[in-house]
Amino acid sequence: MCAGHRNTNLLLLYVIAYMTAAQQLGSQIKMARLAAGLSLRKLASLTQIPTTTIEGYESGTSIPAEKLVRIADSVNHYVFRVDGYRFSVSRADEQALKAAGAEQLNLDFSAEYHYSKATVKISPGRIAVTFDGTRLTSELA
Repeated sequence: MCAGHRNTNLLLLYVIAYMTAAQQLGSQIKMARLAAGLSLRKLASLTQIPTTTIEGYESGTSIPAEKLVRIADSVNHYVFRVDGYRFSVSRADEQALKAAGAEQLNLDFSAEYHYSKATVKISPGRIAVTFDGTRLTSELA
């Protein structure tokens, strides 16, 4: 590998490492849209989300969960990676969740949430989850 390619790869890794969670998600939305062969206008039409709003999401503006699901449905892409974590997007069957006693976790990428059996604290570079008093922490490098 020549020095030019090595420097370019290092710069790319540096840029990716310092992207916010919303920027990482946005770039994956854009890649999924392009892979699906959709223009911004076509995706906007399919999702009923304004083109400028989708452009913002692709650039790193935070995206509400419901709109992420609408976009994921339209581009047929449901798995994303943020800060090295893989997550999937789907619509919850409310009746099945209630019957199972499950609790849907709606998370922002920089906040603390309290649920009946867990506390989730998310901040840049760190995720801490406490289940019934047992704490799990992940430091993201």
